[in-house]
Amino acid sequence: MAVEVYEEECVSLPPQGADFKFEPSPLFHISLLHNNGKEYLYVQAHHIVADGESITVLLDDINKAYCGESLAAEAYSVFELSLDEQNARKGEGYGIAKRYYDSVFKGVSADYLRVFDRNEAPFADTIRYAVHVSPKEIETFCQKHHVTKNIFFTAVFALTLAKFTSHEEALFSTVYNGRTDPRTERLVGMLVKTLPVFVSAQPERLVSDFLKQTEEHIKQLRKYDIFSFADCAEEYGVNADTIFVYQGRMLAEARLGGQAVEQISVRNSQPKAELSAEVYEYDTSYDIRLEYNGGHYSPALMKSFADAYATCAACVLRSKTLGEIEITSQEALAEFEVFNDTFVDIPFMPVYRLFEKQVQATPERYAIIARKEADCSVYEKLTFRQLNGMANAVARQLCSLGISPGSPVALMTERTKEVAVAEYGILKAGCAFLFLSPSYPEERVAYIAGESGIKAIVTTHRLAEPRKELFEKLGLAVVFADDIDPNTDASDLNVAVSPDDLAYLIYTSGSTGKPKGVMVKQKGVVNLADNNGKNTHLIHYFSETSAAVAAFTFDASVVDTICSVVNGMTVCIASENEIHDPVAFTEMCLENQVKSICATPSFMLSLLEYPAFSKVLENAHAVICGGEAFPSSLYEKLRSANPNLNIINGYGPSETTVACTAKLLNNGEHITIGTPLNNYKIYIIDKQNHVLPMGALGELVILGVGVGKGYLNRDDLTEKSFITLLGEPAYKSGDLARITHTGEIEFHGRIDNQVKLRGLRIELGEIENAVNSCDGVITSIVTVNGNENNRFLAAYYTAERPIAAEEITAHISKSLAEYMVPRVFIQLDAMPLTANGKINKKELPTPVQESVEREYIAPTGETEKLLCEAFEKALGIAKVGVNDDFFELGGTSLTATKVAMFGMAHSIQIAY
Repeated sequence: MAVEVYEEECVSLPPQGADFKFEPSPLFHISLLHNNGKEYLYVQAHHIVADGESITVLLDDINKAYCGESLAAEAYSVFELSLDEQNARKGEGYGIAKRYYDSVFKGVSADYLRVFDRNEAPFADTIRYAVHVSPKEIETFCQKHHVTKNIFFTAVFALTLAKFTSHEEALFSTVYNGRTDPRTERLVGMLVKTLPVFVSAQPERLVSDFLKQTEEHIKQLRKYDIFSFADCAEEYGVNADTIFVYQGRMLAEARLGGQAVEQISVRNSQPKAELSAEVYEYDTSYDIRLEYNGGHYSPALMKSFADAYATCAACVLRSKTLGEIEITSQEALAEFEVFNDTFVDIPFMPVYRLFEKQVQATPERYAIIARKEADCSVYEKLTFRQLNGMANAVARQLCSLGISPGSPVALMTERTKEVAVAEYGILKAGCAFLFLSPSYPEERVAYIAGESGIKAIVTTHRLAEPRKELFEKLGLAVVFADDIDPNTDASDLNVAVSPDDLAYLIYTSGSTGKPKGVMVKQKGVVNLADNNGKNTHLIHYFSETSAAVAAFTFDASVVDTICSVVNGMTVCIASENEIHDPVAFTEMCLENQVKSICATPSFMLSLLEYPAFSKVLENAHAVICGGEAFPSSLYEKLRSANPNLNIINGYGPSETTVACTAKLLNNGEHITIGTPLNNYKIYIIDKQNHVLPMGALGELVILGVGVGKGYLNRDDLTEKSFITLLGEPAYKSGDLARITHTGEIEFHGRIDNQVKLRGLRIELGEIENAVNSCDGVITSIVTVNGNENNRFLAAYYTAERPIAAEEITAHISKSLAEYMVPRVFIQLDAMPLTANGKINKKELPTPVQESVEREYIAPTGETEKLLCEAFEKALGIAKVGVNDDFFELGGTSLTATKVAMFGMAHSIQIAY
């Protein structure tokens, strides 16, 4: 099998080639053209008066007339056919037809092949391919399976469409000549009928069964074609955006004056559909012709789709099940080699040695700036030399406790200098750090401690005192980071560490109801630090100050406390108050001359609500965002504040060491997650782990040195997500993505039940399991709701008895982190279900409207009106009264910031 692209022969159109006008222009033109010594019979007919079969009839009649033969008059007219069809639509057959269409199309989403890679004015473009698959081989295969070549190629199109768009079903349109009545065989008119096709393509299905299903489906569609495509469009929302037609040997038998007729297609100026695919048969091969909207699809994307179709056709011939079928040719696979050419040789040294090298280079430069305590106004500053000495002291204490290199060690600190002291101390002992948030409920701390097997924790007196009993119960030896003098002169330990040893453990939300520990290797962190220092995607200006805002339970904090520090930056750790108060955060940045910030897009948007923050951006060099989709509105606001600002959109799961791709957004172009960082490779795969071609939508999978070891003590989850692809370790991200014709990765959301809220990864299944464990709850489902300004979790549940939201909140708060507790709870009598028995999320009641019963009381005074307006703008709610509770309406700390900024702009001071 091979694919050959070639240009079609084109001719110049006569003046009649303009768009048809019903009056006074005729709807049918025939012209004789002379061009470069050749003669062409140019036939142009509006579809209202002629279809493709009509052209064949007309050419036959023209040939007869040309040869002097007599022409037979029509015995049955198109007008009579139309009357017969009108009468049929009034009969019982119409109702029977509708019932069939209801059984197939009701509830079907019409949004397929929405993989546009352009956004320009529509224009028609055409590419034609020679696909060298033997017609004899196809014919033998079709005879074996008792299907026509039309059914074979239609089924191949359905499979290609499904796999290319990451679906297990395909929805498109096809046509047939509509000439089921013998009287219509010689009619000239628009008899062709468009049929919507919807077929399921589950991977376990046999190829033979799929072919039979496709054949039977199209047979039934033709049988019930009295229910028109217009009816389908109105009833089910289907459209003719994607059309497939098997043309076969069209005009192969046509002759004119004894000469064989060769068909030459003429390009249209406007596309007939978003994508129209036609297959033609010749003596030794097949052609696939794609006519498409060039304003939405690039030639590269269409070439990729045509190549996938050809590959699929060849693969169907030798496959038993649909899951075995691949749509990526060797030529298409080779394109990834160029895309993934990212190798950079980085000699390995432990993370702590990278830090010690920087200590030697800049011993008296400040490494860390932080508040002395969480609620303190005094800053403490540690030089690289001081941080190194304190970290050595922690490491020596851990070694004296008998903590073996390679073991995980917990740390629990506030947003103070001790977090860096603890991290580097643990690393210098050859151990892996595991951060436990002070906000975690005891049950969560106990679970993680037991599951990870930690024997020691580095913390402060302030945090250890109220947890003394818990730590003793867990058998944890305690090292106090705040007992160490900043001027401690402890020498380096030089503990042996290998590239595959752990650098840290980070627990993320787990779909099974318990958090799972991600094991991250030393070499992954070393590579990330090297990318931060050298790769132009992640521009840092070393010898300057960056602001650390990420939660230490969030892997992005590694960029702040490790990558920035080992590359010589001063890191200013924002306190909890500064993170939630844009005024305080702005003052911190200005006081400490912060030049770069790494944060989530939602955090940056909240800061931009405060006009004075623009002063920070005016002097900044870089903003790095990640953890969430990057909205175009954020780009515009950042660029407006500083035209020279380096704006970076980063992407990467915790399982692959923070970041694996990035995009420098300096030209306002289409926002993507960019290209792979050094020593990473990116592929797109289907559900059977087959690599998909460029442009296809599928699961983003990551290869490279940053791929972690898996999940601690969870072999089942590790085997599911950590795979071998093309002979290399790889991680399946669970994210839907594709690689565009410009060579960048486009993010399309999650495949599974995982979401990100304010940059924090949440498995909805973990929350649902917690709700289900509440006494009396039968089942539950959790959804993410709201808009860009106000996203929140809502839990719907059914129960054996009435259960108040407060009871469930109290129960799940014992095991879930605060950010995972839904804002809204709605008890239902029964879950709405789809036809196949799954919960129908579309039928769930709107959370805010159903969960908050409130009597609207309009604001009266000027202040009340301004405050209600502030609530409405921050929460995206149309009507807020004076007695409404901000948090019951779904308010969060981020949206509270917006309210405060609105108040400040109107000279109203709001404490929060």
